[in-house]
Amino acid sequence: MAPANPYVPIVDSILDVRELAVSFDGFRALDGLAQVLRDTDEKQAALEVLRRLHEVHTHWPGTEKAVEELAREI
Repeated sequence: MAPANPYVPIVDSILDVRELAVSFDGFRALDGLAQVLRDTDEKQAALEVLRRLHEVHTHWPGTEKAVEELAREI
């Protein structure tokens, strides 16, 4: 059984603050977190973050493609 993703609480915190979650800065924060996770080889965590970002902003640039790429890599 895989360990729980330690980054989920961070993502949940960003999404729980309504003003941040619906703002450009909130989306950028999620996108940036996903990039850091991807760069540090935390691909599963990055995929989860990007999926959450895609849930709340389906048109965020590059998210759908990044989700597809990471899903193939994992």
